[in-house]
Amino acid sequence: MTDFPKFKLVEGTFVPAEATRVMCDLIHSKINYHNLEILSAIERNLDTPVHSEQRIEELIRFKNELKVLLDKAESMHMKLKIDGVISITLTS
Repeated sequence: MTDFPKFKLVEGTFVPAEATRVMCDLIHSKINYHNLEILSAIERNLDTPVHSEQRIEELIRFKNELKVLLDKAESMHMKLKIDGVISITLTS
């Protein structure tokens, strides 16, 4: 199938406060997406999408782990380099 060029969603070096805003906004956006999927299924009397529930749990775990790293960077007066690349491939 057709591959699209990779897109850099996030790229740069950030102080911990900036990294927190960028990463937490991305994580919250993904959690909101999955919460909407769950609500949509409930409204249509469908089974709750297990994938969305699992993904929310993963995202919350990642956010907690990220907080530890961000707190460490803050205490050590360090910056964080973030490189978030999106790769899209058409599949059947």
